[in-house]
Amino acid sequence: FKFEKKSGKLQVDKEKCKEANIDSKLVEDTIINLNLNCDHLMTDRYKIFIAYNQEIEKGRKLKDRDVFKKLAHQWFSQKYLSYFTTRRILLGKHAEEYLRKIDYDG
Repeated sequence: FKFEKKSGKLQVDKEKCKEANIDSKLVEDTIINLNLNCDHLMTDRYKIFIAYNQEIEKGRKLKDRDVFKKLAHQWFSQKYLSYFTTRRILLGKHAEEYLRKIDYDG
């Protein structure tokens, strides 16, 4: 998925689908059939984006070079993390590094 930061909307990431050998039409149908872009989900994803920006800004002000790693640990050490994919997209490589470290296989 791609995450549209200004709205909280999920979109098909055709490039990633191609890399993973996944039919992008299947992903598009999943978004539609599961109503993943309904107003309350988009609003909640947008709120996570705002909180993410606030944490990153705090880290920058404190000159904390590990802010991304700390946020990955804070988020992904939870057993049932809401909006996992949104958080994973936002943290990008930092999320992937942490998830590899904990042997996440999803």
